[in-house]
Amino acid sequence: MKQAIIFILLMSSTVAIFAQKKSKKVIALASAPVESRLNIRKHTIRPEGKGWFMYGSLSYGISFLGTNKFSPFKEVGNKDWYQTPTDLSVKPIYGTLGGGWALNLGWGHMFNKFIGIDVLHTIAWHPEQLDARINTTVKLANGNTASYFAEEYTKIFAVYINPHLVMHWDNGKRFGITGKAGLCLPIGGAPVSRAKVIDHSGRLLETLSGLPVIPLTLLADYSMEYNATAKSKLKPTVGLSASFAIDVRLFKTVWAFAEFRVQAFTISPKETNFTEFSLKTESPLLPLLAAVSPIPLNIASAAEAPEYLKHFVYVKEITEESNTLRYSTGTTLKKIDINKPMEEPGLKFNASTMYFNVGVRMNFTEHWNKKRGAKVMPKRDARLARKNKG
Repeated sequence: MKQAIIFILLMSSTVAIFAQKKSKKVIALASAPVESRLNIRKHTIRPEGKGWFMYGSLSYGISFLGTNKFSPFKEVGNKDWYQTPTDLSVKPIYGTLGGGWALNLGWGHMFNKFIGIDVLHTIAWHPEQLDARINTTVKLANGNTASYFAEEYTKIFAVYINPHLVMHWDNGKRFGITGKAGLCLPIGGAPVSRAKVIDHSGRLLETLSGLPVIPLTLLADYSMEYNATAKSKLKPTVGLSASFAIDVRLFKTVWAFAEFRVQAFTISPKETNFTEFSLKTESPLLPLLAAVSPIPLNIASAAEAPEYLKHFVYVKEITEESNTLRYSTGTTLKKIDINKPMEEPGLKFNASTMYFNVGVRMNFTEHWNKKRGAKVMPKRDARLARKNKG
């Protein structure tokens, strides 16, 4: 019995000594800087300046890289043409469909203090601009005059998305500069064109119905008035966007900036639909003209107009088989289907803009800067510390 008790006491003391040594070893291991193999991100210092940002700005734009403007209506042409029996002035109209006021909202992410990406959302109001005009008055042999007045204006309410590569530098105090370069993606909006024609010659009748050019006022009084408002659907396109800004720090994470930005692209219309349309013809020759014309000569509204007059579709080439009378020659009229859209040759609009922006940017990097300062030693430094300790 005594031998059993002595054996149990010896075993208990042996286990206690072993447990004490084991716990000291664990404490010693825990106190040593141990490198984590699984939670690698925890041991990595976040780059300075890394984080998200947002900004907003107000812009005013002017036309940039202007080209010769034109009207989608053949009745108006592609220039500013003024002519009287004593004066003549024919000149191109240069410009774009861009310009006007815009609101911008952007957000992005900086990978470090110098490089990042952002996405800019822009809502732009491109104001109504003159695209083309004809104002001519010609004397006829019998002493009468043949006059023709036509003009067309276009405006756009547009929405753009611009993804950019961002390059930033600042002196760590109050001033900095930011450059961006990327793409311009129009994702909404459509040109709205307004045309007016007052014809006292017969020219409008020719372009609409294909009848040969006849100065009708040489035969009798003649008047045709045309009013139309149309909206064009555009094909997808990709343009370029670039900017340069001067930054001034207002608060710890808030910057004000003045920015110069350009966006440039061309875009093609897919089709044009008329929301307003009227045609009024007055002449003693009206019964004769109505008998030979393939289109009605008096239309009160777009609802009354045949499809041919209120809907254009754009094609690569006009041929003899095309559903149009605009390019007919001679006295023999080709057949068309007035219940189908009129076919027109394809167009390209220039909508480039040079913007001057002022805005405010807020950086969300302060939280990460504090967290970065509290990070543990990176792996290499931890190894070096253990080596020097040993």
